Amino acid sequence: MFKLINTNQINETNIDKRNNSLKLESRKLLAGEIMAKIHSDLTFENEKVTYAKIIENQTKKLVKSLLNNTEYNGFYLNW
Repeated sequence: MFKLINTNQINETNIDKRNNSLKLESRKLLAGEIMAKIHSDLTFENEKVTYAKIIENQTKKLVKSLLNNTEYNGFYLNW
C-alpha cells in the first residue's frame, strides 16, 4: 500500500536484494494492511458493508451468471 511507502514504514532497506522481494517483516506488515482494508467498512448502496462482503457477493453473482448463462454486471465503486 502507498501508505506504508509514504510513511516510510516500507523503504529500500526492506527489499531482499538476492531475490528482489520484501523481507518477511515487511510482507507481514503489508499483509496486515491489506487485511485491515478488506475488513474495513464502506457505504455501498446506502448500506455499511466491508470489502470482504462485496467480494463474497460479487463472487456469488458471477457464479450464478456463469451457471445460468446470463450477463454479469460487475461491481463498480465511484470514488
